[in-house]
Parts: sequence; structure tokens; C-alpha cells
Amino acid sequence: MNLQRIQIQREGHRRFIEKYLEKIEQSKENDSLTDFHAILNAIEAKVTILETLNEKILSQTEIEGLEEEIFQTDTYSAELDIQLCRLQAFRDKQEKRAAPHTTDLPRDDQRNSSNQQRNSNGLNPDASSFFPDRTLTRNAFGSEMSCRYTMRDHVSVGNLL
Repeated sequence: MNLQRIQIQREGHRRFIEKYLEKIEQSKENDSLTDFHAILNAIEAKVTILETLNEKILSQTEIEGLEEEIFQTDTYSAELDIQLCRLQAFRDKQEKRAAPHTTDLPRDDQRNSSNQQRNSNGLNPDASSFFPDRTLTRNAFGSEMSCRYTMRDHVSVGNLL
């Protein structure tokens, strides 16, 4: 596939993302969480496509344009990642409000002081599902850009105690 065609495809996906970033803000204002989740999923899927296109473009860019391509792509990716982190934080906050019966994980100092109590319940406080996972998304150049935290196995400590 020629370079110009791939660049045009990338611009089309970027335009989609820009349009839907506006729509997702409207869904936040209208308290439409269903729309918010659907739009966020669509944007995240487009980001994955962009990463692939960026790699293809970079591999076909001439040496003299390589530095500018890297700068332009990383600048766009960094700005987009900042927006995605904010949107993911909003989503996580809304999900937490929707499920008030769950609690945050205890800090290490709290975990150590309460290990005795949990051990008497037969639970393993060092089990992997007690600790959060950090999911990182990488941009086209391998830099860590996303900042999403999730729970392994979706275990809620509040339900275990």
C-alpha cells in the first residue's frame, strides 16, 4: 500500500476520533452513560487502528521526513492519550458510583495490619486477585501512554471482608 493512501486513511480515523470526542462530552453533559460507554469503546478501537497505521507510515517515510513524522505523530498521540485518561477516569468514577457496595483496596500499611483478621477467614491476602493491574497502552513508537487500572478477576475486597 502506498504511503499517501495510508496517510489519508489515518486522517480519516483522526477526524472520526475528533468528532466523537465532541459527542462523548455531550453524552457526559446529558448523563447518558450508555452512549458514553459506546462512544469510548469506538474511540479506543480507532486508537488501535491509528497505532497500526502510524507504524506503517513510519516504516515507509523517507529519512528526511522521519523526524517530523515522529514529532507530529507523538504530539497527536500524547494529546489523545491525555483525553482518553480523563475519559477513562470519568467512566471509572461513574461505575464506582453505580456500585457503592464495593470498596477500594486497602493501602499496604492497612493490608499488613489486617492480615491476621483475613487469615482467620481462610483467605489468602497475597493472592494475585487482591492487587490492581495496570494496563498500559503503547503508542506507535513503543512509549507507554495510557494509564488505566483494573482489578484482576474483578474481585471486590468489600465483598470478601
